Amino acid sequence: MVAARAFLGMSLAAGLVLSCCSDSVREDEQPQGPVKIDSLAIINLPVRDLPPTAQQDILTALAARLHKRNRIRVVAGQSLGRGVWGALDRVPADACRHFQAKTDEAREAYRQLRIGKSIELSEQALAMLAYCGGELTDPAELVQVYTTWGLSLLSRQRQEEAMAAFRTAVAFDPKRPPRTEGMRAGQRKAFETAQRQLLSGNPPTVKIQSIPAGASVSVDGRVIGKTPIEDAQIFPGRHFVRLELAGYATWTAELAEGVPPARLKTWLHPAWKGDPPKALLDDGLDEDAPSDEAKAQLTALAAHFEVDAVLVVGLKRAEGNILLSSMLAIPAIDFTGAWQSFDLGPKPDGLAKKLRQVARAYPVLKRKHGGKKKRKSKKD
Repeated sequence: MVAARAFLGMSLAAGLVLSCCSDSVREDEQPQGPVKIDSLAIINLPVRDLPPTAQQDILTALAARLHKRNRIRVVAGQSLGRGVWGALDRVPADACRHFQAKTDEAREAYRQLRIGKSIELSEQALAMLAYCGGELTDPAELVQVYTTWGLSLLSRQRQEEAMAAFRTAVAFDPKRPPRTEGMRAGQRKAFETAQRQLLSGNPPTVKIQSIPAGASVSVDGRVIGKTPIEDAQIFPGRHFVRLELAGYATWTAELAEGVPPARLKTWLHPAWKGDPPKALLDDGLDEDAPSDEAKAQLTALAAHFEVDAVLVVGLKRAEGNILLSSMLAIPAIDFTGAWQSFDLGPKPDGLAKKLRQVARAYPVLKRKHGGKKKRKSKKD
């Protein structure tokens, strides 16, 4: 099964399970003799300087590459790490506080007619939504920041940008349009024009699915039902989707500006039931071997996700480039490799090619073949 960001070109999936079979361990640090590895979980460390969408793209591409090369079942996804770290991952909560503070400051700056400052603060708040948009429970918070931003842009004669901001504000909660009290006549006219532009068309319908089914679905903080949902109506624009199911890690996704995909489908991962693995997080990207406590936590994680091996992945920016560090653990044979680092370049694009090197760092010792042995591919 494959759940990738584009599901047959029409959907977004931030959970990932890739299946097959293999015998695999690293060649540079291999244990004595071959070890049968049929499954692997990728656990990502909390990240502050890389948006969740970029993290998800990298994790999805890495899982696909490992699956293709090693023929193993790979369980991965940004929500997998979220379910493991729990309260230790302070990034979403901190981002939400920063977002609210900047939104309030932007609104106050606009009232004081400090238009340039209001635009700057609004854009800072909007940047935080990449980290916390899926955490918000009230669409009014989203409406407010886009309305303030639009009014400030309009004051600077940036008409086209202002109208786009107003349309996005309306799209967050179309059945409860934003209040226009306090707007000047020209501002109200522009806002109402943008509102009519958006609401005059029929919103696209989106099919939302999860495995397992029964997850509560929120769009921009509005609860719209439980999966499967056959015809969620979502107007074009930026949106934030959240799926919650008892016993499973919360799944969130950002839908970029434009027409939403026809289908969203994801695999929900069982939430970690014990205390967050603090020792593993404290070890961080240390070049030394993990502590005994961290190794015990890796063993527990492998058992929890019912996999043979765990690949811990850390992502960060350094000198403008994205660096990926990874460490492989095979609990059944008490094997934990050293951290390895890879430079993915400045942008999370062309990942299939960039992550080939990462996959090669953990090659199979033997591959299963049925019948005649296949020729080795030059591409992988």
